[in-house]
Amino acid sequence: GVLKGWKILILIMADPETEEIERPKAVHVRRMHKKTTKQELVAFGQKFGNVKSVNVWYGFGQGVIEYFSTSEAAAAVAAQKDSVPLVRGKEVELGFGIPLTNKQRFKEDIRNPDYVSKEVRRCVNDILNLVCDKEARQRAQLLREQHNALLKQHRADEAGDDKSDICWEWVMTGGRCYRGRLCRFRHEVVPIHLLPSRFRWYSRRDNFPASREGSPYKNKMNAILSKLIDTVPNKTGVVLDGSTCSSVRAFAGGEHDRGPKDITVPNVCTESFLAIRDTGLCQAYHGSLRALLDSSPTKQYGFLYLDYCCCLTAGRNAVEKSPIQDVTTLFRHAQCDRTGCILCLSFAAPDPEKLARQVFQMFSTFLCSELYFTSVGATG
Repeated sequence: GVLKGWKILILIMADPETEEIERPKAVHVRRMHKKTTKQELVAFGQKFGNVKSVNVWYGFGQGVIEYFSTSEAAAAVAAQKDSVPLVRGKEVELGFGIPLTNKQRFKEDIRNPDYVSKEVRRCVNDILNLVCDKEARQRAQLLREQHNALLKQHRADEAGDDKSDICWEWVMTGGRCYRGRLCRFRHEVVPIHLLPSRFRWYSRRDNFPASREGSPYKNKMNAILSKLIDTVPNKTGVVLDGSTCSSVRAFAGGEHDRGPKDITVPNVCTESFLAIRDTGLCQAYHGSLRALLDSSPTKQYGFLYLDYCCCLTAGRNAVEKSPIQDVTTLFRHAQCDRTGCILCLSFAAPDPEKLARQVFQMFSTFLCSELYFTSVGATG
């Protein structure tokens, strides 16, 4: 009733390119290996007849083999009943498919400029990926060899120290041992640098992004500290810096003409340690700050810029990863020069007020303890 009075014309048109669909000459191949090439599919199709064209849907594991006659396509489909069809060593499924139209064939024709451009880009990207992967593997192998060489050198340096009766777990955890009173080793405080290398904190790669070393906050802190450290007479210092040595570059020179022998940079990552050492701007130390302080307990510094990439309370179960243990060791050894010392601590904290309370509590403990008076004297 709605279409009353309307004249409807229905046109049924046939595409001349699909007239032979009723007589299938194509074989649809499914469940192929995703890296199957056209050459492999052509070689498989030629077992049953002359192949006219081949199309592969990369990544989907499917393809179409078009023959010149229907009998050849039927022979390919019927062959899977007698034997298992294998393409690139994988079993596939065969069935009748629809031949490609001229438009579909032209999409992957060498006369199509879009197809040629796409293939050129793909080839160039594949070559670049191969080169980059090879270079990355070579760099990783070189870094692995350098890391193992450094560890071997550390093991050679500690060969003469016989402390096999000490509980190393108790030392590196700061006084914890799961054995308790049943432990047959001595629970004794030992300098961290005397720990065997297998218990020390070393890593091969540095996961800290180098882009953050040049942040505006970092540059501002470097500018402020470079002026403050000129006010103290002692020009030696310790800096926790990255592979770019941005802080070391800012502190070099000055009124005291600080050189490479005046600034020490400890780093536990072999990759960053080698980069810092190759700059020649400072003395690179392969190890943690705690190990550096324990290795030279009588040395005094005029400034220390400890830019930690963690919170103040980190490293509860690992002495070398604890900022609180580092600062405690610094005061215990009295390594802040009495004539003047700049101590700058930088932490990662989502709550600045909480961090301020923690720092105040930590330094209040130092100032009210016997450790402080023993370190700097009663008139310090």
